[in-house]
Order: sequence, then structure tokens, then C-alpha cells
Amino acid sequence: MDFEGRSDGRSIKNILSHVAPLKLVLVHGSAEATEHLKQHCLKHVCPHVYAPQIEETIDVTSDLCAYKVQLSEKLMSNVLFKKLGDYEIAWVDAVVGKTENDPLSLLPVSGAAPPHKSVLVGDLKLADIKQFLSSMGVQVEFAGGALRCGEYVTLRKVGDASQKASASSEHLVVVLVLSK
Repeated sequence: MDFEGRSDGRSIKNILSHVAPLKLVLVHGSAEATEHLKQHCLKHVCPHVYAPQIEETIDVTSDLCAYKVQLSEKLMSNVLFKKLGDYEIAWVDAVVGKTENDPLSLLPVSGAAPPHKSVLVGDLKLADIKQFLSSMGVQVEFAGGALRCGEYVTLRKVGDASQKASASSEHLVVVLVLSK
């Protein structure tokens, strides 16, 4: 395996399309190769591509502000983590404020937090849904690329994530179980 960091043009284009940078600076190449890669990247990768000349100075600072904050102990005591694969995730409603010891902390919001819309994290896999529904006591099986839940409900993956089913009380059980 070569660890020099050298790649051909096709490999570089493939890598850059997967990395999907917001800004890109191209250095250390022939003028012709650099210009070719710059035009490709402007068209297919990102809108901000720089190819400075030798000794040329460029400004690639961003107008985005980044802050380092800490989650206060009071906030963390109210966070409810949910297991998602190998990770634990949580929804945090907070405001940036100052505490005695730390200049900036995330503090709990005063009053009730607004309701959140559902968020899909990762790729929806019918096998994971099957395992989850089985653990909740719902009879499920795969049939023709779809997940059959009991007698009346069939879940299919269409596009990114959607659900197709007929209306029945069993359907309500599946929807309620999925939304917990």
C-alpha cells in the first residue's frame, strides 16, 4: 500500500466528491492539472475553489461564528439519551448563558420547550424495524421485500423513508410503537 498521498486525477475527483468540502484550496500541481481540477471542482464539488499562485496569499476565513460552550450539569441532568446503534443521542433545548465558573454554557430553557418534529437519523432499515417490532410483541415477517406486520399492515421502503399501510387498529399499534 502506498502511503505517499499521491493519486491520479480520477481518484482525486472521486475523493473530493465524497468529502464534499465547502471551500477548497488546490496546491502543488502543474498549472494545467490544477486549472483542470479547479474547473471540475467548481462544476461538481463546491462553489469556492482557490488555486493560488506560488507565494500568493489568499483569505479563506469564514463569516460563520463558532463558539465553544459547555453543557451545564443542570441541563445534562434533564437530558434523556436514546440508544441508536452503537451511539446514544438526545435532543437538547438550551440557551447560551454565563455561569459562575465558565464564560459560556448551555443552560436549560425556562418554561416548556416547543415540540420537535420527528428526525430521521441514518438510513432506515427494515431489518432494524423488524427486530424492534418483534421485541415489542408485534408479529412481523419479510415478504417480497416488504415487512408484513400481522395480517393487515405492510411496511415498504420507498425512496428515503416512507410507510405504506392500510387503515386498521393493528396499523395504529405499529405507528404508536414506531413513534415511541
